[in-house]
Amino acid sequence: MVYSFIRIIIFCCISFSIQAQTIGLIQNTNQVEDGYVLFSPLSYTSTYLIDNCGKLIHEWESNYPPGMAAYLLNDGTLLRTGKTSEHFFTDNRGGGGVIEKID
Repeated sequence: MVYSFIRIIIFCCISFSIQAQTIGLIQNTNQVEDGYVLFSPLSYTSTYLIDNCGKLIHEWESNYPPGMAAYLLNDGTLLRTGKTSEHFFTDNRGGGGVIEKID
């Protein structure tokens, strides 16, 4: 009896966790500063600028996956590092090989 009850509790917990939102804007509170978020997902070649509500403001395309940094410059261009298939560095702490300035 106790074993069946524990199985039901575990099943309910798993069901609720599966239905939880896992992508997109998850939380936006009044404690968040006004502004934008600039990010480059590791498995994509694009860099994205979104607002606090998760709305896409701008997207920059590249031919390379991201390196370790991306900066939005005052003139609106993007300064971004990228990874190449060449192994220029001896360790695996970042990779790189490319610096791009995208208009």
